[in-house]
Amino acid sequence: MKMVIATFVNVHLCLICDLIGSRGSNPENFWAIYYLALFDTHFKKVWIEQWLLVH
Repeated sequence: MKMVIATFVNVHLCLICDLIGSRGSNPENFWAIYYLALFDTHFKKVWIEQWLLVH
């Protein structure tokens, strides 16, 4: 059971970090996370305050 909980937390932590830290080099290019992509492709999460990637 500990492994299931750890996996669940790890997957969701990765998705949250992707949502916060993923934004294109264009300031208006927000990247979405399709959380339920296997079941519904229209359900997506976008966070306006994503960190801007600078090269």
